Amino acid sequence: MNIRRLMICIFALFIQYSVRAQLLVEQGESVRQMLHALFGGGVQISNLSTSCDTVFAMGSFDGSRSQAGLQSGVIISTGKVNEASNQQGQKATDVLASSSLNRAGYEPLSQLVNGLPTFDACVIEFDIVPFCDTLSISYVFASEEYLDYVGSAFNDLFAFFISGPGIQGRRNIALVPGTSTPVSINNVNPDANAYWYVDNYTGVTLNYNGFTRPLVAQAAVKPCETYHVVIAIADGSDDILDSAVLLEAGGIGCSTPQLDLRASSSGNSGQPFATEACTNGRFICSLNQPAPENSSFHFRIGGTALPGVDYRPFPDSIFIAKGDSIAIIEVEILADQLVEDTEYIELIYTNQVVCSGVYDADTARLYIHDALNSRLLPDTSMCAGDSMVLGYAPLPGRTYSWSPATGLADPRAARSGLQLENPGPEVLTFSYQLTTSLEDGSCQHTDSVRIQVFPRETFHIPSDTLCQGVPGTFRVSPYSIPLTSWLWDFGDGHKDTLASPLHAYQHPGNYQISLYTRSVYGCPEVSQGVARVEQRPYIDLTDRQICQGDTLWFQPYGAGQHDQWLWAFGDGDTATGPAPAHFYQQPGAYPLRVQLRTPQGCEAVFEREVQVWRPPRAHFTAGQTCQNQQLHIVESSQKGDAQLSSFIWDFGDGNFSTNRQARHTYQHPGTYQIQLSIRDEHGRSDSLKQLQRVYPRPEADFVAAAVCEGQAVEFINLSSGPPATHTYQWNFGDGLYSQQPAPRHIYDTKGQYEVQLVVKNEGNCRDTLLKPLRVYATPMVDFHFSPGCMGDTATFFNQSVVESPFPEDSLMAYSWWFGDGEVSSERHPAHLYHDGEPYQVKLEATSTQGCKGTAEKTYQALPAPPPPQLYGDTVCAGNQAVLNARPELDSQQVYWYDRPAGGNELGQGPAYLTPPLQGGRQYYAEARTPAGCTSRRAAIHALVYPLPSLRIVLSDSLLDLPDAVLQAGISAPQGLSQVRWDFGDGGSSQQLPAVHTYQRPGKYRIRFTAQDEYGCPIQLYRLLEVRKPVQLWIPSAFSPNGDGINDYWFVSHQLIRQLEVRLYNRWGKLVFFSADPGFRWNGKGPDGKDLQEGVYMYVLSTVDTDGLPRQYSGSLTLLR
Repeated sequence: MNIRRLMICIFALFIQYSVRAQLLVEQGESVRQMLHALFGGGVQISNLSTSCDTVFAMGSFDGSRSQAGLQSGVIISTGKVNEASNQQGQKATDVLASSSLNRAGYEPLSQLVNGLPTFDACVIEFDIVPFCDTLSISYVFASEEYLDYVGSAFNDLFAFFISGPGIQGRRNIALVPGTSTPVSINNVNPDANAYWYVDNYTGVTLNYNGFTRPLVAQAAVKPCETYHVVIAIADGSDDILDSAVLLEAGGIGCSTPQLDLRASSSGNSGQPFATEACTNGRFICSLNQPAPENSSFHFRIGGTALPGVDYRPFPDSIFIAKGDSIAIIEVEILADQLVEDTEYIELIYTNQVVCSGVYDADTARLYIHDALNSRLLPDTSMCAGDSMVLGYAPLPGRTYSWSPATGLADPRAARSGLQLENPGPEVLTFSYQLTTSLEDGSCQHTDSVRIQVFPRETFHIPSDTLCQGVPGTFRVSPYSIPLTSWLWDFGDGHKDTLASPLHAYQHPGNYQISLYTRSVYGCPEVSQGVARVEQRPYIDLTDRQICQGDTLWFQPYGAGQHDQWLWAFGDGDTATGPAPAHFYQQPGAYPLRVQLRTPQGCEAVFEREVQVWRPPRAHFTAGQTCQNQQLHIVESSQKGDAQLSSFIWDFGDGNFSTNRQARHTYQHPGTYQIQLSIRDEHGRSDSLKQLQRVYPRPEADFVAAAVCEGQAVEFINLSSGPPATHTYQWNFGDGLYSQQPAPRHIYDTKGQYEVQLVVKNEGNCRDTLLKPLRVYATPMVDFHFSPGCMGDTATFFNQSVVESPFPEDSLMAYSWWFGDGEVSSERHPAHLYHDGEPYQVKLEATSTQGCKGTAEKTYQALPAPPPPQLYGDTVCAGNQAVLNARPELDSQQVYWYDRPAGGNELGQGPAYLTPPLQGGRQYYAEARTPAGCTSRRAAIHALVYPLPSLRIVLSDSLLDLPDAVLQAGISAPQGLSQVRWDFGDGGSSQQLPAVHTYQRPGKYRIRFTAQDEYGCPIQLYRLLEVRKPVQLWIPSAFSPNGDGINDYWFVSHQLIRQLEVRLYNRWGKLVFFSADPGFRWNGKGPDGKDLQEGVYMYVLSTVDTDGLPRQYSGSLTLLR
């Protein structure tokens, strides 16, 4: 049985290992996050993109338990990357990694193998700026085509293309190490470069039949330049049997060693902090690979900690020997015994490679914490049951322990909540100890604190029953702790500060009583109780009034069901019970008295007066009325012992009224019953009914159409009833009348008239109708025009109006007859007459109501004047010309234009001053009569003298001192006069050609002025530079070996007044400085020792004899 169990355990362990020892591939991670994890230090990335199928062909991997040789990174494939992971623990030859994604190939890969077709390409590309001289990509290539298709045309392709400065075209750097051969199944296999091949036929951690050892692709680059990198893989010849590239996380970056800084405690914690009086600190400086040569690294030291105060100063550089990769700077912490904020020392390393302000830098911070005994806990006190916070803010890397743990929320926290009890009556004292230790146990300190806990006492408030409005005394049970203050809150908005106050509640109910006390220790306490307040008995009974003979029912409100009642009605009768009834025999005023008592003993007496009144009598009279005519009713009712207070009329047709003197209009004829109901102030009522006859009323109606002035109006009578039994009375509103049933009438004046018709029938019932009638005005027609010129269009301005009081009455249409057979319907028409004959023009205007009016006038056109006579002018270029014109008559005005027709009007008058002219130009003028008739336009030219084609001719445009002699002339000097040269340095000449000598260096603007043969001014300019050459002779190498030949490096110079030289080694360290213009350097450093052979950088800062600063830099080779 034991052997079987052992075999089961071994089998389970084997299965567990088989499942876990494999390549783990994860998908679904952000593509951006996944790709950025590929890049290491020393580079700057931009324009990162991919054309891969990011759902299937790309994923992140964990290779820590596989044979891939890479810990983690990104896998890209020509198929599905999840097939790269062997989840079942089978041999690679038993699992086929072959998927077609139906995606395109990649042409640059096809070009590597003479156009071989490619499929399912996965491409990643980006721009990269290195801060070093060598780029590297760490990777593994794997393929399912091993070994069956080695040497065949079925060869999946991949490449790392790089292009940029110093690289011709596009170069593939995915090469077999030490060769120029690309990595592929044909080039890395058991027969070719077998060292780099891993046979995976029996492997269980990766699904591909074979793969390479981890490889590094490298490219020599120029620091700070931008390169473009493309990582591509694709199926070759067909789209089956996948291949993959595993890219290492952080594996794309600089091959140059990168310095990493880390701060640590000198203890065992490894945390980046030190503790005063306990542990020191250190900075650990490590390279990501062994140093290729002896190297020095310099730092800047900063932070909030002060050297010599918080820590002992230490060197600002380290030395790492060739082959080593780590150096440690020990930091001694000084104890100042002060309680202060955490301070830190910052170590800053900046590489010498600087690209447009981007530094390859690293920093580390060492934090300095106070000593363990620097924070003392003060003694304190608290009230029992209260909570407080005990301790202080924790610091990292420390552990805390309180003893004892009584009342503490967390005994292992630097700051813990605390709650303690004290049953009293004495004050209790609790003592606690806080032990603070570093996590590594190197230091420990214990501090103590005492806490006084004051007792508290809660009081009992008796629950009493009170009557509403009756004062009661409030007190508490005896107390053992002296009190200094009381505050009673009675729950009804009232408070009191006495120890035993009196209080009366004004309303019944249960009230929450709160007592706030404070003891001599300052501890507050709240005690509570309940006061029950019974309602004081009352009766909501107003003065009651009834009529003689009525029974009065008493219905009081507010008293309890078990109250005792006693009623005295004022007429000798009494009763008990809550709601008795009583009958008064005679009218008059009776005193009513009610006495009651509650079961709790609360008593009340209420007194009211009951009035008994004599009743009223209703009466009214009404006359004859017509339909739709108001009926006047006379009310004559008699009151009883009280005044009448309400009247209700029912007119029998569904209408009512509450007025005492009622008026009513019946809408239909017939007989109706009128009823009057009255009530007096004591509620006594009476009513009376009568019949009322209503006669029918005639309806007057007629129609009449609106007319124009002087037209007859036909009135059509539409009144109800036969004309034989009715009479009619017409009032036409203009002072005239008629009694005809349907009259005809003429209005002589426009306006609105109110026409009235009165109709009366045999019952003397009448009806009156008033209707407005409009008489519209005849239009007042008129127009005017200004006589036009022959050939011009004449415009006729319509001035017709209709003077009407009605806004809708306006002019609507116009008809024009121009006398030459032409017509128009426009309001303000334009018409062209072709001769100067007189024509009769007629206008007819029609209003919106159809009323018409006419007017006639005669029109005759005016003749046009001849064009004016013009006189031109000739001027120098840039001057203004004066043009003159003379019209036929002095009354005519001249207008100037820039075109023969249309264009812009330039001015008026007999003379025109042109703008400054650079060449000849033509202008136009016309004459215009006072009536506005214009002539045709005449043309005139403004001429400009021709400009000579000249330029300044110099013997040289760049002169060197001291022989800076200039000869200046003009290309075509014929015909020039008043010549003058200004040479820009204060010198001048009137000679042509001219000679001038410059004394100082600089840039000068030469100016030449003259007049040509027409007297026009000429002005020319030319620039000249005069230099004072400064020369330096800087050797590029020397050999300070003591052989007397070329043992010193110095700079020969000319016209240099000041010179400073600075020499730096390859790490940027200053090795030599001099401010002597005649310095001589012997190849020794600041310590007087010979410097090594190598290349050094120099920077020369100079000031020449004119005070101009200059700077030179370059490299110098030191040879021994």
